[in-house]
Amino acid sequence: MTKSPAKIQAALALGFALLLWACWAAFGTPLRVRWLVSRGAPPAAEEASAEAVEAIRAQGVAARGTLLSILHGGSVRARKSWVAGILLRTPFFAKAEVEAALSSPDPSTRRAAVYALMEGEAEAQEPGVEGAKVLPASPVAAPPGKGASPDAWDPAPALPILLEWAGDRADLESRFAVRLLGRFPPPNDAVKEALLRVVEEARTILGPEGSGDLQLRKFAVVNALSALRPWAASDPSVVERVSKVVAWIEDEKLSDAGWDLQAYALGLVEAAGGRGADPALLERLSRSPAPVLRQRLANSLAAVPGDGARAVLEHLLFDETATVRRSAVLTLMKRREPRLLDLLPVLLEDCYIYIRSDAVRAVGELRGTEAARCRALVPVLVSCLEHPWEGEPAAPGTPLAGFQRAGMVDVVESAALALWQVAGDAPGFLRRDPATGKEINDLLDWKKRGEIARRLVEDGEARAAIVAQWRERTDPPPADLRTGALVRRMLEDRDPENVVRAMRELQRLTGDATGFPPAALRRKDDDTEARNAVREWWKADGRAKARPAWEARAGGPR
Repeated sequence: MTKSPAKIQAALALGFALLLWACWAAFGTPLRVRWLVSRGAPPAAEEASAEAVEAIRAQGVAARGTLLSILHGGSVRARKSWVAGILLRTPFFAKAEVEAALSSPDPSTRRAAVYALMEGEAEAQEPGVEGAKVLPASPVAAPPGKGASPDAWDPAPALPILLEWAGDRADLESRFAVRLLGRFPPPNDAVKEALLRVVEEARTILGPEGSGDLQLRKFAVVNALSALRPWAASDPSVVERVSKVVAWIEDEKLSDAGWDLQAYALGLVEAAGGRGADPALLERLSRSPAPVLRQRLANSLAAVPGDGARAVLEHLLFDETATVRRSAVLTLMKRREPRLLDLLPVLLEDCYIYIRSDAVRAVGELRGTEAARCRALVPVLVSCLEHPWEGEPAAPGTPLAGFQRAGMVDVVESAALALWQVAGDAPGFLRRDPATGKEINDLLDWKKRGEIARRLVEDGEARAAIVAQWRERTDPPPADLRTGALVRRMLEDRDPENVVRAMRELQRLTGDATGFPPAALRRKDDDTEARNAVREWWKADGRAKARPAWEARAGGPR
């Protein structure tokens, strides 16, 4: 019996459908998983990557084999890491399989497994870095040491792979290995030496033999500098070796904003408490164009011994930024530097009034180690009590006027406290208790001390009466003391505001304006023109031209 064409077509359609179903059953999941991986793996957008992760998880454990084949296949390291991260999480939990990949003969597979097991995506901070923020955090790895959970993965097997990866200059992703090495805390000489070797590669990277591709290795250098902070705290040799490299880069003028090497080097100095710091590096940091970095440097030198640190701080006393200068004064106070007493007249001539107050307070702080020299400065302290601010007063009603008035109160308070500490007397701050007849020293009560100082600033006659009591037992300071200090400010200061003030005060005190730009001496509500005139004066080498005459007037070179 012959079958009709319709029945034949129906049978063929049914057979073809069964074949398609069998093919999809055999190959559908692997094909879909591979398509999802190609769609969601780096450098895919974050939203697309997250959708692909959820779709792969929805495939269930049937996707495990395909994901493992990708991990051991010929894909790039970033894609393999992304896949390994999925395998470590629900519903696969293939931790053993990913750990087994650590022994793979393929370097990209080993590195991908390490990156995933150590949660490398948590270290990725640069734009577009693979896998960042796509996979949810999980405790598959933790830094070795205290605080790790019992179920956390011990990253010790990863160390040889990371050391080899970090030293691979040809792999631009080696910067991630350097970051992950920072997870291993001291003491671990292998890690320390690996990180230092990366830093010391900077000479090759930036030298004549450094190719364009090798220039990208600098990101690994920066990561190594950041990772070395824990070692710097306990091993001075770390700062010593890094200092030489950074100093070489700065000397060769090969640094740029992308490196930010000065900030990283200062971070190591801070972590080490100044131990092992190269004085030449400190000097270069003090000339950084970033005021914040110079201020950090000034704050970090409190515990750094030696003349080198003191010379850097003295250099910062003439910085163009007032907050940097004040930090240098406060650090010198912490160091109990007698040099502050020599510099006192110069510090008193700073346009930032709180530096004047700090310098006065320093005399009292140093009384324990330099008692005789502090007593010799009593006339200067009395002069500060008499004239809390010397120079042009701020225009009444302006914000600067309120700032200056508050600073004057601080100067009077500091001068009275220093006089009591050095000379043992405090006229105006001592009173008798009417009930008991006992002497009460209001300097010991910070609130009353401030109230009295505020009243003395407002009442010039009361302040003059206190000064008269001091003048009965001490002479005024030498008449030329301010002249010499102002000359040094004019010749050495890098803040145009300070130079303008010094020029105007020198003209007022001496009647001489030799070598000064006329615009700097013209007084206006806004001193922008005067400051700009000083900058032009510097460019025209006016400071060098004026130096001989003013040094002769001040009594010699400064």
